[in-house]
Amino acid sequence: MLCLLLITGWPGTILCKLQAFFTSCTINAAILTLAFIAADRFIAIYFPMKRMINSRKAIWLIVVAWLVPALPASIFLYVNNLVELRGNTYCVEKWLPHIPMYINTIYTTADFTVFYALPLLEIILFYVAIIYKVWMRKIPGQVTTANQQLELKAKQNVLKMLIIAVLTFALFWLPTKVNIMIGVYSSAPCLQNPTFHFLSLFFACINCAVNPLIYLTFSRDFRNSFKAIFHCLPCFTGDELPRANSSRSMEVTEMSHSGRQSGLSLRSFKRIETS
Repeated sequence: MLCLLLITGWPGTILCKLQAFFTSCTINAAILTLAFIAADRFIAIYFPMKRMINSRKAIWLIVVAWLVPALPASIFLYVNNLVELRGNTYCVEKWLPHIPMYINTIYTTADFTVFYALPLLEIILFYVAIIYKVWMRKIPGQVTTANQQLELKAKQNVLKMLIIAVLTFALFWLPTKVNIMIGVYSSAPCLQNPTFHFLSLFFACINCAVNPLIYLTFSRDFRNSFKAIFHCLPCFTGDELPRANSSRSMEVTEMSHSGRQSGLSLRSFKRIETS
């Protein structure tokens, strides 16, 4: 990967090594985090009464999600160096002569497999299992036409949310991983230019920003939790928190995936009477 730097000398060398290290580390940590989230949702669906991931375990999972990508990414602290070319200073990967190029090929292929292909497969399998479990679930108690319609709408929202989450992950992260693979297996100049490199990283970052919007759109529980966070801010202290009882009657149903005890489950259909 070729990167033009305006800073030279030892500060430029440090910046060259760190930018490659943190770029690889943060990208792969974000991917592992999405894979862990998918696993957490799967556990919440299939084992709703078991608290398998508590706060302490969650902290360890966060550490693992950053430590595992950081270890292989540390190689860039060694291979990345500054090179003078036509009066400009560039940050490049210099594997030779100390590290054979076939090691670079193995490293890049393993990176694509471990930090894209396998997490994508895991996310697809877990979300397919979640969709099957939710779709086959029946409403407890007396079944009415209204309840069936509300249940179908809730299931459709979950189905849309999970499909969109998988597609955005697969499509938005693919350019970055393909760009890295091209650098090893091909020399196509049209795909190695700075514009393609920037756009690939841009779409990867967009995926991290799009995920919360997906959940806000399809999950009422997520929207309520999001509103609760803002009501904790000082500027909202004068406002009333949303109450369970509204000024009018309504029939509600929602998919809850934030509560560990309930997991991603259909809540009972009920009528909320006015206070």
